[in-house]
Amino acid sequence: MTIERIALLLIYMAATVAAVVLANANTENSGVAIAIWWVASVVLGWGSRAPALALLAFLAIPMAIPFGYVNNYLGSDAPWVPLFAAAGGAVSALLIALSAFGARIYVRRHQSSSQVL
Repeated sequence: MTIERIALLLIYMAATVAAVVLANANTENSGVAIAIWWVASVVLGWGSRAPALALLAFLAIPMAIPFGYVNNYLGSDAPWVPLFAAAGGAVSALLIALSAFGARIYVRRHQSSSQVL
């Protein structure tokens, strides 16, 4: 495993933890955290070109189980944090796989076009 892939994995896991923690806190920043998580998913897929890393997205579910329900001080019905992690993780896994396959196709086409010249 290269240093670049390790760095991508660490960035992705930090974004995942931030999304789960901010979703638990029920702050207005949870949407931003999800956006960062999904951008990190695309970066991980594109940078690693490994669609198998999409399985990492589902680590958010066991990470969210200890949180249980959202810390909601307003008294309204709050969503269950593992359900949030499962939905966000499914989208994240899809983004990782699609960007990894896209990067593979891009590299393959780029290499074949450079060989023709």
